[in-house]
Amino acid sequence: MPVTNATAPKSVTVDGVPVARSAWAWDAAAGKVTVTVPQRSVRQQVTVNYR
Repeated sequence: MPVTNATAPKSVTVDGVPVARSAWAWDAAAGKVTVTVPQRSVRQQVTVNYR
């Protein structure tokens, strides 16, 4: 799940649960955060937050 025009995150959560640093990537040149989320139904909501 890419997020563009982002600022460099210090932490990322998925559904309120902190995720390991290895589960997300920061691309400073593109201003993009990419987060790997656990597999789930496309009908199930997911909330991703970064700080």
